[in-house]
Amino acid sequence: MNQPAASGVITAPDQIHDLFLKATNAHDVATLVAMYDSGGIAVQLDGAECTGAEAMHAMMVGLTDAIRRIDGSTRKLFVTDDIALSSASWTAEMVLPDGTVVRQQGTTAEVSRRQPDGTWKLVIDDPMFA
Repeated sequence: MNQPAASGVITAPDQIHDLFLKATNAHDVATLVAMYDSGGIAVQLDGAECTGAEAMHAMMVGLTDAIRRIDGSTRKLFVTDDIALSSASWTAEMVLPDGTVVRQQGTTAEVSRRQPDGTWKLVIDDPMFA
């Protein structure tokens, strides 16, 4: 297993989940947005697809505003050449718009791709893959 990603740069796909958790808990929207390929798709908790830098930024602002704390771990990781398929389990303490605090959990599925500079970016990310 590789060391955790430093400065938001993912040098191996096994760093993706740890960086996502760390950035979310730190409310670091810029790092979260930078984790995605420019043509990437992030699925929101309600199932809506999010693409593009502006929409991704807005989604991550909403995510970090709603999540007080998220914990999780990688379940599976498969890598072949420049493509990786990963899955994690997560549990989050979330604040609803009315101020109610709830615990939510899920199982993710992600596809990431090695970039020309050797770093890895998410191209598909579904936090509630069922």
